[in-house]
Amino acid sequence: MRLPALRLFLGLMIWTLPLFGSCHPTQNQARTTTALKEQFNSFGVGFNWRNLTCPVCKALFTILDIALLSSVNEERVAHAVSEACIRLHLADEQVCQNITELFRDDFISALQRSLLWPTEACAVLVGPSCGTFDIYAPWNITLPKVPKPPVTPPSPPKPGSPQSRVLFLTDIHWDKEYTNGSAADCKQPLCCRQDSGVPKWRRREAGYWGTYSKCDLPLRTVENLLENAAKAGPWDWVYWTGDIPAHNVWSQTRNQQLTELTVISRLIHK
Repeated sequence: MRLPALRLFLGLMIWTLPLFGSCHPTQNQARTTTALKEQFNSFGVGFNWRNLTCPVCKALFTILDIALLSSVNEERVAHAVSEACIRLHLADEQVCQNITELFRDDFISALQRSLLWPTEACAVLVGPSCGTFDIYAPWNITLPKVPKPPVTPPSPPKPGSPQSRVLFLTDIHWDKEYTNGSAADCKQPLCCRQDSGVPKWRRREAGYWGTYSKCDLPLRTVENLLENAAKAGPWDWVYWTGDIPAHNVWSQTRNQQLTELTVISRLIHK
């Protein structure tokens, strides 16, 4: 198939996806499918099974495999993936475009190295009615012929043993664009920001200290947390395992990451 024809076919397939019927997963759907759907939802992405049919899914992955045999098609594949993200309503249009551009080299490399056949990939995406694949299936691994060392159960410390006070900080997720009073329920994967709009009637709005929704934290909450942690000290050990930036993974930059790391580091040392 010629490249222009391939590109045209890819475009037609993506534009006509919503017109196809449904390929519902069976009632006893595999854990893989459930786990994948939960992973989509954890990022605020509402995947709809009705948006994709089994034959279309297999056709797309077959075309994808053929297209990636040549490096000149990488730009076309990236554009096709972005369009598929938009047409399948996996995320907002701007989110789809930005995250595709940001992680283009990564997902193209993953696709090129993938050992999944189209039927296996579609079993993961659409459900077991479209193929067979179980990511949790047991693997046969040949271990070295070295005897396993005896298991020694841990012994609890003796009464009166020295004690240590430990502070563990993780997943701060400071959102520099957090906006008090903005919509806490929005269409984007991350809300409580200026571009989230104003909350509709009887909808939640971003609180002063934060909101239990698809939102991260304002800096004042992080500062207050660290101030109270310092007052509760002294601490013998402080563990800080990072995960500082907000969840806007589709629009982050190196400079932004470094700035946020610097700000939070100074607050912790303070």
